[in-house]
Amino acid sequence: MVSGEFAAPIEQILQAMGELVKSEFETHYAYKVYAQTLRDLSRDVLAAHFEEHAEDEMEHAEFLLKRMAVLGGPAHVPDIPAPAPSTDPTDILQKLIQLETKSIAQWRMLLQLVWEHPMAPVVEQYMADEQEHVDDLWQLLPHASRTPVLDESLKTAAQEMPPQHQLLENLTPEQQQELMEAAKRDYMNHLRSTGYYNAQKSLNEEIGRASCRER
Repeated sequence: MVSGEFAAPIEQILQAMGELVKSEFETHYAYKVYAQTLRDLSRDVLAAHFEEHAEDEMEHAEFLLKRMAVLGGPAHVPDIPAPAPSTDPTDILQKLIQLETKSIAQWRMLLQLVWEHPMAPVVEQYMADEQEHVDDLWQLLPHASRTPVLDESLKTAAQEMPPQHQLLENLTPEQQQELMEAAKRDYMNHLRSTGYYNAQKSLNEEIGRASCRER
């Protein structure tokens, strides 16, 4: 493969970018709505984070739309769903983590598809932005809510990702497997960096000790 080329046909690139634009707008929309629906003492702190993250999501979406216009003309973006109503801070943080986790998976897939194209560093940076958002949101969660939420986010992200055959149909089975393994490694590294992995391990050990005491 010549340096600077995509690793997939342009149609696949545009489809992946369109799905990502949907995710970025959906997350931006959620941040904006939830920033205004919070009603307790945590509102000011959380709203400030939400507004900052929302700006990043819009920047990401605008980049993708511009690149889609250059690469393939009019952008085809799926409908943007409204965020689920909620006023509970913990529930809102969990919903946002799920949205961000889905975006991380989609940015990783796009990074694999663009390969060594000059847009790859920007894609990688925006994926890192999403990981930073998850870090911030996770740290804002009450301690008791931290362990299960990312497990649930992984399940949700997997369910909401476009079917593999739509985005990866021109990749060999070996390339598809390599892509999925890379995504898994990246996410585990991310969990370790946020402290979630160690928290999960400590919790499991504590549960094991409690079970032994009960016996």
